[in-house]
Amino acid sequence: MTSVPLALNRIRLDGKLDDSKRVRCPACRDYLFLHQPDEECPDRLLGTCDECHAWFLIDAAGKVMVRLPDEAELRDS
Repeated sequence: MTSVPLALNRIRLDGKLDDSKRVRCPACRDYLFLHQPDEECPDRLLGTCDECHAWFLIDAAGKVMVRLPDEAELRDS
């Protein structure tokens, strides 16, 4: 396996992240669908946008997220 460094820009979450956990996509402003892949890490979420198809790794406790590379970016890296 080849290791390839990728730059990720940290995005501050807007406003208060409350129990509803409503997070908007910074690109198109649509609401993200939030997924909790690991039950033991409730503050680590995966956000997906149905509108622009972007994926985000979200640290709810730290109120930050990063956009994950799309298919083309991964293939070109």
